[in-house]
Amino acid sequence: MDLARFTGVMEARGCTHQDKTFCGTYQGWPFSAGYARGGARNTVFTLRVVFGQRATAELFRQMRGAVKGLAGLTRLSGNNANVLLVSVSVKDDASLERVFDTLVQAVARSGLSLPQNCPICKAPGCDSVALADSGYQPVHAACVLNKSAAQQQKVRKNEAGGSYGLGFLGAVLGGIVGCVPTILSVVLAGVISAWLCALIPLGAYGGYRLLRGKLTRVAAVIVIVISVVLVPIMHYFTVAFTLLKEIEVFATPGDYIQLFQLAGTDGWMELGQFLLFTGIGVVLVLGIILRGNQHIWNEAAFAAATLRPLQAGGAYSPLPQPAPAQDTAPAINMQDAPAAAVPGELE
Repeated sequence: MDLARFTGVMEARGCTHQDKTFCGTYQGWPFSAGYARGGARNTVFTLRVVFGQRATAELFRQMRGAVKGLAGLTRLSGNNANVLLVSVSVKDDASLERVFDTLVQAVARSGLSLPQNCPICKAPGCDSVALADSGYQPVHAACVLNKSAAQQQKVRKNEAGGSYGLGFLGAVLGGIVGCVPTILSVVLAGVISAWLCALIPLGAYGGYRLLRGKLTRVAAVIVIVISVVLVPIMHYFTVAFTLLKEIEVFATPGDYIQLFQLAGTDGWMELGQFLLFTGIGVVLVLGIILRGNQHIWNEAAFAAATLRPLQAGGAYSPLPQPAPAQDTAPAINMQDAPAAAVPGELE
């Protein structure tokens, strides 16, 4: 089942969506679903439900038994104590509908309740449901709208006043911070870790964002260049501090070059490991950077578009969404938001 067919099935069940993320309510329960992959033989999707209490082991057993023979349950976990995450493999449209119904019915019979506090402000008295924090759950409408408006306002400011110069400085500082765990790991334990090396570009990107660098494709070039340049510098400090630890001599850059030449192939192989592992972090960060401001804007708009009023007793209805508080963040300009999700079309 490809994404288009999966989308058709989920839209028929009242979901609003953006790309591969779907939100809706079914049998009184708010849920979010994600399309993972599809093919000729099966389709893998995830179902996420947020509870007010810890998801019990008994519920896990019930859900495993409920879909036995209908689908392959690839993962079932309470990853945040009160968040149930199910990953399911189904063969066709009919199987998807049967499995979806079965899983939500198991949730309805669990005896668990919805969260009482808004995930944004942490206060009780939720009046709506929306995509926020760990899933589709009860919220304060004003909190969601104000947070979405604030995020979009940050995008406008970044587009208008973001600085490549400050971003570059932030990337250098963040990349240096990202080098420290790898240096300590090599000097103290003699271990080169792929994940620690990946912190270099992650740190560079974090520093770029922290100093309000402009989020365009230029940001990707800056982060990549700085990450690559920092690798040999980091390698030098691992050698220098290792010598300081073992023979109490701190190698100068000139000493390092001589030692590197003497090491020959071994030196190049070690440096190559650093570069390869740093490349893993570059791959992780690259997609985030390239999505940039447009991704942040779309996520903020989608969160607002999933907003639905919460009635007494846990019922939901597609009434017009509430207006944001007038004395807080500016209202969202829905003309600038993506047209994929329009409030009022859920049920």
